[in-house]
Amino acid sequence: MSIGPKYDRFTAIKKQNTDILDWLVHIGAKGRNETLGLSVAHAKMKLVVAGQYSTGGQNYWDSPDAFNNLLLEYVHTHFAEIRSSIEKTMALRLKEARAATRDELLSALGEIEAAA
Repeated sequence: MSIGPKYDRFTAIKKQNTDILDWLVHIGAKGRNETLGLSVAHAKMKLVVAGQYSTGGQNYWDSPDAFNNLLLEYVHTHFAEIRSSIEKTMALRLKEARAATRDELLSALGEIEAAA
């Protein structure tokens, strides 16, 4: 059900948060014979610089493999801190979207009541 763009954003953020938390729950969980953890061998990471120096020039620059490998190593080494920061960001985004949606719904309700 779509009520308005702010509600749509709220439901999208809520779904993203659920997807993220459903994935995070596996980290540290007990598996068959091991504790599940992040895989370095199967992980990929790449950043891209976007922009143009001149008309018709190159638009994108992929980060070099050496940088990607160091970045991936950093993420694995500092994952607990990064996870905590991400979870705080997720909660804040949801709180802000919820407030915006509430305002949108109250405004729509006011219009409905005024038309009665």
